[in-house]
Order: sequence, then C-alpha cells, then structure tokens
Amino acid sequence: MMTILRALFVKEWRQATRCSRTLLAGLYFAIGAPLLTVLGFSFGMSMIGDNSATKIHIVGKGMAPDLVAFLNNYQIEHVPEDDAHFTLVIGDRYAEQMHIAEPATVTIVADFSDEKLMGKLSRVQALLQGYSAEVASLRLLSRGVDPVVINPLDIQVKDISSSQDKGALFVGMILFLFIYSLFISCLSMAIDTTAGEREKETLVLLLSHPVMPQTIIIAKVLCVSLMSYIGYLLSVLSTKFILPFAPWDELGMKVEIGTEMVLVLAVIGLPLAFLCSSFLMLTSFLAKSFKEAQSYVTFALIVPMLAISAVMFNVAGGSIEYWPLVGQTYTLLEFVGGQEISTVAVLVQAGGTLALTALLVLAMAKLLRREAFIFG
Repeated sequence: MMTILRALFVKEWRQATRCSRTLLAGLYFAIGAPLLTVLGFSFGMSMIGDNSATKIHIVGKGMAPDLVAFLNNYQIEHVPEDDAHFTLVIGDRYAEQMHIAEPATVTIVADFSDEKLMGKLSRVQALLQGYSAEVASLRLLSRGVDPVVINPLDIQVKDISSSQDKGALFVGMILFLFIYSLFISCLSMAIDTTAGEREKETLVLLLSHPVMPQTIIIAKVLCVSLMSYIGYLLSVLSTKFILPFAPWDELGMKVEIGTEMVLVLAVIGLPLAFLCSSFLMLTSFLAKSFKEAQSYVTFALIVPMLAISAVMFNVAGGSIEYWPLVGQTYTLLEFVGGQEISTVAVLVQAGGTLALTALLVLAMAKLLRREAFIFG
C-alpha cells in the first residue's frame, strides 16, 4: 500500500512540476501579495506623512493680513498660481464681515480627486478652523465672556497601546493573505490533476491499473497539499523579510514576524493545507474541462473568503475557535494580539480539519467508482 502510494505521489508531483508556468502560477500570489501589500502601505504612509511645505496661491490676501500671517507660521508658502498645490480665495467682503462679526467667506479651490493633495488639504483646513476658533475666543473676550464657557468638556485621549500593539493590528490584517495563499498556491495544480486529467482522459488510464480509487485520491491530495503548504510558507517568510523595509517608525508602530510566530503559523497551517487542497480538488472534479473547473473554483473561493472575513471582522459568534478554518484564523488573531494559544483548541481544530479532509477524500473516491462520472 505505502509503496503504491509513494509511487503515485512521485508520479503526480513530477507531472505537476514539469511545467514551470504552472508552478509560477501557483506561487506568484504567495510572494507577490505580501510585497504589494507592504509597498502599498509604505506608499500610503509616505503620502500621509508628507511634511514638505504646502504651497498655496491666495487671492485677495490684502484683505486678510492677520490670516496670512497666521498661515505663515505653519510653513504655508504663498506662491504664484502655476506653482501652487491649490488656491485659497478670500471673499470680497471678508474685512467687512470680520468687522461686524459675521462669518467671513474663505474658499479652498482644489482638485479633490488628487490623492496626493489630501494630506495638505486636510492640514490647511485644520489651520483655518484653528484660526476661526482663535478669532472666536478673542471676540468673546472683547465682550467680557471667558471662552472657556463654550467648552463644557475638556476631552483628553490617552493612548496606552505600545508600538508592538499597533503593529499587531497590521499583522492581523495580513493573516488573511497567509490563509488565502493556501488556496491560491495550489489552485492550478488542483484543477490540472482533476478536471485536467479528466478532460485529457489520462484519469481513465490511471484507473485501469489495479489501484484503489482512494489510494489515487490520497496521492493527489498529498501532492496538491504539499504545493499549498510550500506557497503558504513562502508567503509567511517573504512577509517576514519584507516588513523591515517599510517605515513603520513614522507611525509609531513596530511590525515584525518573529521566529515564534513563524513556527506557530507553520504548525497551524499544515492541516489547513490538506483541507484547502481537497476542497479545491472536489470542486474541480465536478467540472468536465479545465476551463469549466476554473469557473467553478472562482465561485467556490467565496466560501473560505467569507469564513475568514467573518472572523477578521468579528462577525462570527459561538464556539468558532473549534471550527475548521475559522478556528485557525481565530487562534492566529488571538496569538498576534498577545493572547496565549490553547493547546486543546489547536488539537481540536487540527482533528476537525483532518476529519473534514477525510470526508472530502471519500467523496472524491466515490466519484471515481462511478463509470458515468469517468466517461461522462
């Protein structure tokens, strides 16, 4: 039995890895997704944290010298219109409205679809609101009213989270990529070894040998699971080495994946690799061609995506920590958040995941015993 299983596994692996394009199609997500995520986050931080001077063109600045002087104190440069990031238009009745204590009109003219200007626009708007509050306080003082009376609450916010706690939020987000890489990494191989062989009629040739259908399925599942697990580990390791290159210090965050976390991810992801591969294989077996299987799998991937999202956004309730897939996601989120991992929960998750995998294997073996399925 073991000799036959080993021979089938070697055959399946050689056949699956013969085409380099299939391998790359399975692994591009594992390496590319973390890289693009970190680069995108770094680019977003660079836009938010742009401390360069804001250049504006002021129309009618002679009517508001105090406002212009206020902006000068906060690195707001006044430049010609062609060199400005945007334009600040001071209303024609600004001086008159300020004198009679009416709201004076100040208009910001800018291209709000330009994402690069969002940080600078927010900064200028905040400065204008600050100036407005300062003028309001002076008006109250001139009338013998303490400005404190209009602020009945002194709201203070104290952030007790450490840089590691803030970094854990980002690591929790990329856990979705790790788990999803289990599906994407073996996607092409799962389709090729099921619907692909059925379309090319090589599955009939394989079944003509004196081998039990469940042995064939187990060999295929082991082969596809190995590919899934390799992609998963590549995703984790590539993220570990890419993260230090992002400017996390600018946001006061410490984001890292330590050796302990890598080991936890490796242990928890192993049974998931078997479940993901068998789920994709069963879905692909229901199709008669490679292209048809691609359509089936695309819709089937919605199921794990919803399951993972339910845990990530705290939608699922009950004893989810013991369920296959969602339980592992829940445990990883707890670990990233600094909670201790329950050994019992991990064992129950692994047992339930492998039991569900066994049911999927039996379902596929049952399909191979039906002539209508093989020749249909």
